[in-house]
Amino acid sequence: MKIRNRATGAEDTALQMTPMVDIVFQLLVFFMMSFKIVTLEGDFNIKMPLSNVNQGPVDDTLLRLDVRLTAYETGELSGVYFNDQKLGSDNPFDELHAEVMLLAGSQGTQNSAEDMEAKFTCDFDLHYRHVIQAITAVTGKISEDGKIVKLIEKISFARPDQQTDSG
Repeated sequence: MKIRNRATGAEDTALQMTPMVDIVFQLLVFFMMSFKIVTLEGDFNIKMPLSNVNQGPVDDTLLRLDVRLTAYETGELSGVYFNDQKLGSDNPFDELHAEVMLLAGSQGTQNSAEDMEAKFTCDFDLHYRHVIQAITAVTGKISEDGKIVKLIEKISFARPDQQTDSG
């Protein structure tokens, strides 16, 4: 059996880089064109209470809205209060949303979402889903053309020692 020696040098195969670069650019353009920019859902600007007793300076330019959520011993929602007024409809979160819409519309400024703050006082046993429903009711809505309209951006929660217990 005879082993042939191949001649090296003259017959080297050149790797074609141009088609590979073309494919990379086509993929890059495809992914750039198919990328959709979406607003994050559930991205709330929440200010939790601090553990120390020293309070920072209070911003007097903010319109503060007090929302109190009371619960039965089972954790179900027993009442929603907006600025010390009980909302008494079958769906209190829709009524809460309507009240906030009235206040946001009466502000007359384009930056009213930054000019208002909602302070939540919740019973200890209240189920989490009711708190999220209340936050959703005060933070915004989806307009007829599908865009998100922000009502209130600043949300804070009352300290646990400020909470009242309703049974």
